[in-house]
Amino acid sequence: MNNKGNMLKRMVLSLALVFAVAAVLLAAGTTYAWLSSRVSLPATSYLTGTVNMEVYGTGVEPAGDTWKMDECRDFTWIIENSGSKKAYLRARPVETIQRDETAWGEGTRFVEQGNWGMYYSFIPGKNMSVNLVAGQDVENPAGEVKINETGGNFEVEYAVNGWYIYETHFLIVDSKSLLEKHTTSSGNPVPGQFPFKAEFNSCISSHNFSLPMSGTYPAGALKGKSYDWTGANTLYIAAHASLVNGEKEKASGGGVGVGVMEWELMEGNGCSHWVYHAEDGYWYYCPENPLLLPGEEAMFCLQGCPGETGVYEVQLEVEAIQALPEAAEYLWGLELPCL
Repeated sequence: MNNKGNMLKRMVLSLALVFAVAAVLLAAGTTYAWLSSRVSLPATSYLTGTVNMEVYGTGVEPAGDTWKMDECRDFTWIIENSGSKKAYLRARPVETIQRDETAWGEGTRFVEQGNWGMYYSFIPGKNMSVNLVAGQDVENPAGEVKINETGGNFEVEYAVNGWYIYETHFLIVDSKSLLEKHTTSSGNPVPGQFPFKAEFNSCISSHNFSLPMSGTYPAGALKGKSYDWTGANTLYIAAHASLVNGEKEKASGGGVGVGVMEWELMEGNGCSHWVYHAEDGYWYYCPENPLLLPGEEAMFCLQGCPGETGVYEVQLEVEAIQALPEAAEYLWGLELPCL
């Protein structure tokens, strides 16, 4: 099967945190050729043709770099019969996922019970590095957070190994009472209230930024308040990050299809009619005449909603067989929709 696809990256934003979701649309699949035969003694000849599909015109609507967990997007694929035989057609999306995780610069917990967020003390004039701990796994840090004093600025670097960064929140204050302004009534830290933050449209392995020794807090609970760290003996830092594990795994569970995306068929606006078959997880091409003729196109349209957070890769599996009922029965089984 020839196939074409476009890589389209999108972010997923929950109400509390930004969760990167890259929707990578890949056209892929398997084609079967079913041969018919004619016997003419004394020789045997075979009448053969080709069953071939091309997938192109992939897209995600509406366009945009961010979408919320309770929002859905419309996925479309155009499938063309580029072979010489009429064919039955089925398709399904299959996903892999890279899990997301919260990470903190290692130090002292804000509270013993509850959120495991941490802060640590920093002595100006001394370079310092602490482990960046993901998912409370202290034994296997995801990376490190470095802070150096250079030319009247603090140079901060988040760096990870085997993970990806898609959001950072950074807090630096000169008293513990200012730390408490970034916590709930129970003492749990609220990274969204930290003054220095960054969000990325693609996952990165390091992030660097510079903070002047004196200035005004740009955001969060201290927005608009002045600070001056020159001459400070001790500063307090809370370094938070949202990470994605670099390991891909096949998604399972969730909605209709294979994976953790919730899928629903769309019709109208040029989309073809398909019928879902729960036994094998495929949608079957099912217009009034369920045969895709050579040169004809079918549009497969699904609405997808992320079932959990992480970076996704969505692969469209397409299968086609020559338009003979016995071929469909042999390869796909009995009691299939439309066949």
